[in-house]
Amino acid sequence: MEFFLRLSLAATIAGTSAFGTAATPPHPDPAYGGLGDGIARMRIDHDDGAKDAAATAVGMPDGRLLLGGVTSNGLAAERRFAVAMFTADGSPDTSFGPEGSGRFVMGLGDASDLVGIAAVDDGNLLVLGSTLRNEGVLAKLDRRGAYAAGFGDAGLRVLKAETFLDGGTIFRPMRLLPLRDSGILVVGYAMSNTSACTGVARLTADGAFDESFAGDGAICIAPARRTAADAVFAFGNNAYERDDGSVLIVGSAHHATSADLDMFVAHVEEGGSLDVAFGAEGTGFAFANFGSGDSGYAHGIDVDSLGRIVIAGPVSPPSSNIDVHLGIARMHADGRLDTAFAVDGRREIDDAVLGAGSQAALDVRIVDGDRVLIGGWAAEEERVAMTVMLRADGLLDDAYGQNGIFRQAVATAPEDGIVSPAPHSLLLAGDYLYFFGSIPVGAPLPDVSRNTAFAATRYVLPLFNDGFDIAATPNATHLSGYVQ
Repeated sequence: MEFFLRLSLAATIAGTSAFGTAATPPHPDPAYGGLGDGIARMRIDHDDGAKDAAATAVGMPDGRLLLGGVTSNGLAAERRFAVAMFTADGSPDTSFGPEGSGRFVMGLGDASDLVGIAAVDDGNLLVLGSTLRNEGVLAKLDRRGAYAAGFGDAGLRVLKAETFLDGGTIFRPMRLLPLRDSGILVVGYAMSNTSACTGVARLTADGAFDESFAGDGAICIAPARRTAADAVFAFGNNAYERDDGSVLIVGSAHHATSADLDMFVAHVEEGGSLDVAFGAEGTGFAFANFGSGDSGYAHGIDVDSLGRIVIAGPVSPPSSNIDVHLGIARMHADGRLDTAFAVDGRREIDDAVLGAGSQAALDVRIVDGDRVLIGGWAAEEERVAMTVMLRADGLLDDAYGQNGIFRQAVATAPEDGIVSPAPHSLLLAGDYLYFFGSIPVGAPLPDVSRNTAFAATRYVLPLFNDGFDIAATPNATHLSGYVQ
């Protein structure tokens, strides 16, 4: 009984920001999960010391929640991809998984990190991850966890570095994007011993490389080098599909006017050609530079009601690997920075505003037409999930959280029932905001670290008086993934 009282108290605490009780939304949803603390939990592996952690999520149209991540007994060589489904009230979905367990574990023996999941129109799932062989793997599975017939090679499509880059030795997938025509886009980066480029693969619904895209279904792009002696580095992290079938790719790269890694957006036409008219430099890449010596890494992207492109990610000041800030930029549809947003199209938010020792933005979503919702983390002694809302002009929106900021409470003990967030842990679906990751479960055992389970905590929207709903499009159903 005492344990459940602690959980109920934690639910009350979780509904507050670091600065006090938040009278403005989002509000806690203590009924979610059935334990009174607003948290849905599911153990994947019941062995002593097992670690289950969700890293990506999708909100289903009927209110169910799909989580994907890894399960491990603590040994990296035994990490396996896992998927779990919750009903709209946060209980395990007994129509999903083998024997109605609500979950399944993929049988790959070399799993590293799961970076994306998606539910596709035929009721199957797409799962994207990286392997210990430095490759990407895309799988299509049915609701019971069996590999779907007719997709790739026995349900799997392996993405190798040499597919993208001659001499490539590493391919790291970062994001999965189902396309409107039932195609599949995979974004990441390929590396050789001397360079790295942003890898983009377009596949058909049956897992074949789409030859209408760049001739063989894959490209690897990077900005022009500053000098012939410079190595090329461009790391792709995310993508957005435009109405015309072209895609916007975001990440971080060196470019001709800076020796630092800066946030970039690249525009790739439907056929796989880089649109060289995009951006101010005539290269197809548009950059947001947050200052001399700063390094910026774009992970989130969305487009507002006027077609303006918003990107977000962590910014590291010069010579600092610890003090990480939130960086947000807005561009016109052609890649030019929008000077009506913040200061010359960019805003950097540091701990003086957020009240934390370090923080980073990893997701972004446009809400109510032009407001900017940023998801990420804040940290002093430990990380907690955090969101920040900006108005269309780039100023903090007082209609959200506490002065535009909302984040989880810090756990003081495992019994507090606080979700430890995955690096990408923001999901906006319908009238709910979710943070997801892992949570301690079970009683502590001698000489064995505490088990953790998949977990998601839910807060109630609407954010504003008249509410809003997210359109059911591939770009709007989820913001999720994993950052190494």
